[in-house]
Amino acid sequence: MYIPYHNRKYVFYVTVLLLKMSLITKKQNIPMKFKTLFLCLSVFFITASVNGQAVYERLIYSHPLTDGSAVAGETITRTGGTFLPDSGWKADTETSQLIINLSQTLPFEGMFVIDVTNFDPVSQNVADKQQIINLYSRLYSNNKDIFYTVGSWWNVRTGIGYSDGPGVAGFKFLSAPKGLDTREEIRCIQSATWDLTRTYEFKIIWNQTNIYCYLDDVELANLNFNGQVEPFKYILIGRDNIDIYRGQPGVVYSNLRIYGPELPPEDITPPVVSNIGNIQNNKIRLFFSENIDNVSAENVNNYVINPAISVLSSTLLEDSRTVELLVSGFSDNNDYSISISNVADKSENANKIDTTFVYHHPPVFNVADISRTGYYLKSVTYGDSVYIDRGYVFTELPGILNSYKYLITANGDKLQSDPEFLTFNVNMEASVIVAYDSTSAQIPSWLAQWQKLSLIVKSDDTVYECYTKSVSPFEVVLGGNSSGTSSSMYLVFIAQKDENPPASPTGLQVSRF
Repeated sequence: MYIPYHNRKYVFYVTVLLLKMSLITKKQNIPMKFKTLFLCLSVFFITASVNGQAVYERLIYSHPLTDGSAVAGETITRTGGTFLPDSGWKADTETSQLIINLSQTLPFEGMFVIDVTNFDPVSQNVADKQQIINLYSRLYSNNKDIFYTVGSWWNVRTGIGYSDGPGVAGFKFLSAPKGLDTREEIRCIQSATWDLTRTYEFKIIWNQTNIYCYLDDVELANLNFNGQVEPFKYILIGRDNIDIYRGQPGVVYSNLRIYGPELPPEDITPPVVSNIGNIQNNKIRLFFSENIDNVSAENVNNYVINPAISVLSSTLLEDSRTVELLVSGFSDNNDYSISISNVADKSENANKIDTTFVYHHPPVFNVADISRTGYYLKSVTYGDSVYIDRGYVFTELPGILNSYKYLITANGDKLQSDPEFLTFNVNMEASVIVAYDSTSAQIPSWLAQWQKLSLIVKSDDTVYECYTKSVSPFEVVLGGNSSGTSSSMYLVFIAQKDENPPASPTGLQVSRF
């Protein structure tokens, strides 16, 4: 059983209710059969809510396969076979083939569903292994192409080559998210008998981690599909283009449907300025909450500064969220009113900002928009807590860290490997120091680009080696810790960049050995 993601909360509520009823029956004089029923239903719903695979419900393509009509931008090519107006497309012979070149590529997650009738891999067997349903990112011309190029595909093969003995047969499901050596396959059924009068439903569900094969709503395969390199675009029904396989004759295909994930909600919110940074007396940077339109962002008329200061130019930087303003010049220790209007985001609605805020020049250094829940800034000294989720304390800190703020992390995050695991904003040029557990076998690749320092941080748990990097306003991105379970999560120290740093760090604060 699989439950749509948006319905799983209801499964949870039902599960809780059934469990409560199960507990109540223990205290009441209720027949054993009812107690057993409540308990079984509880287990069933718990299993469904935990193990359920998402069902996609937004229909993005359908075709009855009763004729060769195509929508704009789509092509349907038929080699043999017959369109049956009341039934679907029939593969008359082992060479029958229907190719649908979709007008648009499919999402990287979705669900493919098709009905098959007059289907029996035993009586219709012609070559032990036969193709019936295929979905590809490229229109492969032969087996060499499909097995030795970097594309994405899946297919279903049938025949007595997948059999436990006479009179029975099944099928194999194969997939490859990135071609080449990512191909996986599994024999789904080997001992089935088939009814030519029945309608069977094949369903394939894929996402960015796994691909599943269902027959009549029963999951028969679950293969790895991590990192799909290309989106699907070509549907081949009947014979495939792989020259060593034939098609299964006699099968009638109908009611083809493809579903995609729900669309994100409509963006009706204008962007906001979430941080403002100082570069020079005549240059500031504005950091917006989302990507913004280049033309409106670089129109100097959309920015007004009072007391009157001329905006000479506005430049949208490569991140599409930061605008650098070149102005006639600010005076120190003054407040300025900055008004921004008509700067639009990149949504279909082109939502426009209309805001006024006070900017004090020069601004105070700050760190904002920390992405991880529970992480926060603090001053730190020896004896302070190292993590938000452990009792370890600092036993040795270099004196230079007195001028740094500590962004306290969680040791439970030490296995994280997301390349954008932790982000935050600084409003001025800053120096960031990451202290990494010296007992780890190796540092993550993103940290290898940083400069290693001759600084050591110690806790009552481990010893950390320090790496540093200078960063510009605004967004700073740190990757995951990527260490083993025996190592600890990295530490983060942040300070405004010192234009005249000391020649070498001196002084230690030490307690407890």
